[in-house]
Amino acid sequence: MAATTTDVSQVFTLGTGEYNGGSLLATQAYVLAAAIWPAEAVSVSQLYKLAAAASSNTITNSQTYVLAACLGRTEDPRVRAWTYTLDGHDFYVLRLGSEETIVFDVSTGQWSTFGSGYGPLWRAFNGQNWLGADGLAGTYGSNIIVGDDGNGSLYFLDPDEDFDDDPLLGSEVQREFERVAIGQVLAKGYDAQRCFGATVLGSIGTQAEEDIPSRTVTLSMSDDVGRSYTDLGNIIIPYDEYYTRLNWRSLGSIRYPGRLFKVVDIGALRRIDGLEVEDGS
Repeated sequence: MAATTTDVSQVFTLGTGEYNGGSLLATQAYVLAAAIWPAEAVSVSQLYKLAAAASSNTITNSQTYVLAACLGRTEDPRVRAWTYTLDGHDFYVLRLGSEETIVFDVSTGQWSTFGSGYGPLWRAFNGQNWLGADGLAGTYGSNIIVGDDGNGSLYFLDPDEDFDDDPLLGSEVQREFERVAIGQVLAKGYDAQRCFGATVLGSIGTQAEEDIPSRTVTLSMSDDVGRSYTDLGNIIIPYDEYYTRLNWRSLGSIRYPGRLFKVVDIGALRRIDGLEVEDGS
């Protein structure tokens, strides 16, 4: 349990360093489980190993029979569909194999990409509203329960959380994720339209995690229909700073057919309401 270093030689080992081992060195050993939870390094030689590590930073193998080097999601090209209802909105989830998860809001008619961390694939493999779990909704945020195909866990969806639980360590470790919103400002004719600035509107200063000192909002723009983006910089919002203004100034000119603005929020906003562009009109 939580061993910093485990060194074994010519032994039969049922479990070596089950939680957060700093390092594992083994020689001519039969190891059933080298490190179930993340280890800084796993180095083995001449072993019969059932599982090297569920998740580790480094795995080095030499003359080893490995049944499973790591545990995780398998490639699945099939499309899966499921639904849930939240805050009076019906959502239709389409998981496109192992590439991307897209979600349709029936109430607004809008498509979105849902992902975990910084990727476009949502760990929620399947789910539904648990009609008998209304009593748990106050504790866990909703009665929507989903399954993770990477580690087999079950989660409740909590729309008020700014961070996700770690896939392996659960609620002990919180992982950030991105909220991305993209909108377009149209420009007609051949005359350039001045862009004095842009302002992001949203729920500023209402992060759920008080122990996180600050989070950021980044704005970027594209004048070539999304082929490339120019980073306009980020603004840091400390916890409970309700009077922070998300303004970017002197953004040049907008030409036909228009400009795309992309807002990327990492834990700073509960909600993105919109973007206001100052064009002098």
